[in-house]
Amino acid sequence: NQMHTFQETITQVQRALHPVLEGVLNAHPAPGALGRAMAAAALEGGKRLRPFFHLAACQALGVDNPASLEVAVAVELIHCYS
Repeated sequence: NQMHTFQETITQVQRALHPVLEGVLNAHPAPGALGRAMAAAALEGGKRLRPFFHLAACQALGVDNPASLEVAVAVELIHCYS
């Protein structure tokens, strides 16, 4: 079932991104309520479709670079910010 495979892939991306997002937020903490709001926006829920599309494009183009995960995180953080 293609839909099941798609959902599994999205779940894998979500699991891969979460610790990297946490690491970025922990490395660059914001004070008080701002930090809590940033963490809530970036870490609680979210489908992570934009990072998924980035990583899928990398895979389709044969890009095998660990930095692509960091770019996917940057894309997600920009989305959370906006």
